[in-house]
Amino acid sequence: MKNKTFGLTLQVTKGCNLQCTYCYESGFHRDEIPDLETFLSAFEHFLDVFKFRDQKIDLVYIGGEPSLNPDFIEKTLSLMYKMNLLNSVTIITNGIIIQNILKSISASEIPENVAKELIGIQISYDGRQINDKYRLANKKPTSDIVLKSIKLVKEAGFKISIKSVLPVNEIHLVPEIMKEFEELGFNYQPTEDFSALKDTTEEDIKNYIKYFDKYFIDVLKIEIDRKKHGLEPLSRWFQDYSLNKSITECHAGVKSLAINEKGTIQFCQQVDYLKDPGVLNLKNISDLSHKSLEEISEYLDSITEMFQCNLYNSDREECKNCEALFCVKCPLVNFEETKDITNMYGGYTKENFRCIYYKNLSKYLYIYDKYFDKIKE
Repeated sequence: MKNKTFGLTLQVTKGCNLQCTYCYESGFHRDEIPDLETFLSAFEHFLDVFKFRDQKIDLVYIGGEPSLNPDFIEKTLSLMYKMNLLNSVTIITNGIIIQNILKSISASEIPENVAKELIGIQISYDGRQINDKYRLANKKPTSDIVLKSIKLVKEAGFKISIKSVLPVNEIHLVPEIMKEFEELGFNYQPTEDFSALKDTTEEDIKNYIKYFDKYFIDVLKIEIDRKKHGLEPLSRWFQDYSLNKSITECHAGVKSLAINEKGTIQFCQQVDYLKDPGVLNLKNISDLSHKSLEEISEYLDSITEMFQCNLYNSDREECKNCEALFCVKCPLVNFEETKDITNMYGGYTKENFRCIYYKNLSKYLYIYDKYFDKIKE
């Protein structure tokens, strides 16, 4: 039985107007914009298969930076709206040229009232201290620009969220960042970035855990105080997870696919940044232009079958009896090591920094829950 919705990520361009020092895409940015009409011609036939399968699409636009190619957003939005395929739309942007995003939406054929219900804009903002250290435009800080963009999106009436990156060696800044986000009216939902700690030795990890313990206790105190006053958690760690064990499952290749700016169908949007993506680069949508909808549907089913084995399985030997209350597993992290699409989690069979990080973090979630259990008693 097919899912009623399918996730589709469109890479608008690989060009970017920032030079973020922690960016995993660094060195891959390209300014060229592909021919839009050629793309749309093949894309429309590819989209027909979702009507054929009676599926709606949860659409995500990414870059590079999507605001550098607003025509792509306008035309593809219009096309998918006219085909009645859209279930939801998210545009992920750094917010530097937010006007281009807003103009592309208003220029599309989606009525304004529908657009405001359908489309969400996610702006990348790390908190002023991290943002102005890592997210630079022509070597200059960008916080003031991004904060103005957040205000513009709010005033325009679109759904808005903020996504942050937390270099794990900057954990000491989190309490201050949480306060800033509370003043902005947003929850703090960072993605932990481990790039500053790659190729770590056992001694490095021990030192980092001491450093983490020294500063994360302040985050715990903030969240306990909020709960005492009847407030919801402010940070992602305490919002999404508790003593109910939670493993974030990647559905790439099974319930979602990506298409890059050249029309290549991919396992996920990060495939282009692997040294050797191999089988994770699938067919180009132009290769399917002369295929029947039945044939394209069968092809999508074959992709699902190929990657189904990578959905998280709690019975995996390496994860049994693990004390971590949650973790986020990405199959791409290990694919270059395993080169095996049937075992893309294979790298987790050994202790790695991420495993140690999540296990250590989990003890704070345990303290958080037990603190209030004790009060109830």
